[in-house]
Amino acid sequence: MTAFTNRGRRSVHGRTGVFAWPLCLLLAGMTGGVHAQDPATTDAPASRMPGPSSTPTTFSAAPASPMRGALAPAAPLLDPRLADADVPWPARSELRAALAGHPRIAEAAARARVLAAGADILRAGPHETVVRTTQVRRRVDNPGASYHEWQLGIERALRWPQRAAADRALADRQTAVGASQLEDARHETARELLRGWFAWLRARDEARAAHEQTALAAQLADTVRRRVQAGDAAAMDGALAGAELERVRAQALLARSHVDLAAAWITQRFPEIALAVPDEPPARANDASIPATPPPTERERLRTAYVERHHELALARAEARRASAQVERARAELRPDPSIGAYLASDRGAAERVLGIGVSLPLAGPARDAALRQALADEQARIESARDIERRVLASFDRDWVELTARTAAAFAFAQAASAQQDAARQIGRAYALGESSLPDWLAARRVAGDARAQALSARWDAAETAARLRLDLHELPGFDD
Repeated sequence: MTAFTNRGRRSVHGRTGVFAWPLCLLLAGMTGGVHAQDPATTDAPASRMPGPSSTPTTFSAAPASPMRGALAPAAPLLDPRLADADVPWPARSELRAALAGHPRIAEAAARARVLAAGADILRAGPHETVVRTTQVRRRVDNPGASYHEWQLGIERALRWPQRAAADRALADRQTAVGASQLEDARHETARELLRGWFAWLRARDEARAAHEQTALAAQLADTVRRRVQAGDAAAMDGALAGAELERVRAQALLARSHVDLAAAWITQRFPEIALAVPDEPPARANDASIPATPPPTERERLRTAYVERHHELALARAEARRASAQVERARAELRPDPSIGAYLASDRGAAERVLGIGVSLPLAGPARDAALRQALADEQARIESARDIERRVLASFDRDWVELTARTAAAFAFAQAASAQQDAARQIGRAYALGESSLPDWLAARRVAGDARAQALSARWDAAETAARLRLDLHELPGFDD
């Protein structure tokens, strides 16, 4: 329902009148609304979840991160050895190109531009200037006459200052949500690349170890074959050595297929990353290749930084702040915006001139109250969602911390076990050469030693990946989070 009123002055036979209301209000409405004359209303309403806001209107696929710039300290929180212990990383240029050109980040950048354009709409306001004109031909029977009459009007709805301030605050929050979404997409893409990279490194080292075991098994089979031919070994030993060679060849083929699968995944998801398998021997699972563990005294400090820099939590909090701004906007809309206009009319063939203004004001109905209740409920849902994500983030840090400590300790233990098994296998080999041990015993020892070495390599890469993931979440992994 809309209430309206018209005020004007009619001029007859050339006599003129004046406006009953000043036209300055109309002119103010034509140039941006009443709120443009009230600088005090430019501040955003207080939010239930205060936080920083920004008003950028354009986004690129890989902008400078406000979070990284604001929170990154001068010195790293973690020892770089946590993720750099003998880990071959891709080139920085390849990492930047892979992340900047990824479709997920491009999609997030486009969605951020959508939100930025929506923020510009909110700042501009929903009202537009309306121009109306009417042309009429009047015919009078007595006395017979015909008149040309017309009317020209212009009007615009004006935002109340409180409504304009709420719109600007919501626009700022909406823009901040777009920036958070872009940062979250970039971080999740970097995590995905990190997982794929370590999967390829793990498969590569397993394939190298399998290739080395195949060479040793071939050498053993050839030695046993010569001994069988010389009559120094039973034919059964030759059969066992040949079967062992086929077994390790099958393992090598399987390991190579794992490398191909991991490489194919990286090539498809991140074609900018160049992969190559050098001919160097597999990495030794020794103490130097196992990442260091941060001291327990650093746990609380790292937990605080982890929460502050977590992109999913930052996005949830930005969504909650936007919902709070939406509540303020819905509350401001309980007071409808008025419309003001002016009109000029010519009656009876210009014998009468009419000049006046009109004002209309919608009468608020139950829909506005329902919109406020809806905004309040959505705000509560967003706040609870942010609280839930914060708990999940804290649990994620505790899990990563426990995993890093446990996997580092396991990597040391497996490295020592692999070294002991290698020594035992060499001793049994020497005993077999002297005739003091059987070939099955030697083969069994070699299998145990090979399994121990594979476990040591796997534990080493598990510890290195956990450390790298923690550094990435703290925004301290070069290349992945530049």
